[in-house]
Amino acid sequence: YGNIIIGDNMNGSFIATLNGDNIKCDILHTFKHNNDNFVIFNTDKIGKDGFLEVFANKYIIVNSSQVKLLPINEKEWEIVDLEWEKYSG
Repeated sequence: YGNIIIGDNMNGSFIATLNGDNIKCDILHTFKHNNDNFVIFNTDKIGKDGFLEVFANKYIIVNSSQVKLLPINEKEWEIVDLEWEKYSG
């Protein structure tokens, strides 16, 4: 998803703006690893398997009502996968 998010301090849900469209995203989990903030979330997008797709990004806090999503690399995906396994158990 795009780089700019309008949110509510990463609680519950947020509205992401992508290519001029607002997309509601539900936060499933947030965590911190080595001073980086991560968010795991879904939208109403259904995957090929019939389930809601799950996404993850790093984020930085811009101000009290905005955060910026950042891409994650392959190593960080491994961290997200391990954290999600622990959290969703």
